[in-house]
Amino acid sequence: MAVYGRAGEPCRRCGAPIRRLTVAGRTTHVCPRCQPAQRLRGGPRWRAVQFPSR
Repeated sequence: MAVYGRAGEPCRRCGAPIRRLTVAGRTTHVCPRCQPAQRLRGGPRWRAVQFPSR
């Protein structure tokens, strides 16, 4: 909540500009330096679930 609605303004913690992103049709605001994107780890991949036909 400390960064919501502050797109383009400096982060109070590190001074980097706040970014506005759209995720699933909703907006979110993040500091790219204080809250870096999650890194994908190697592991099992999700498989499509197949439902039995009726």
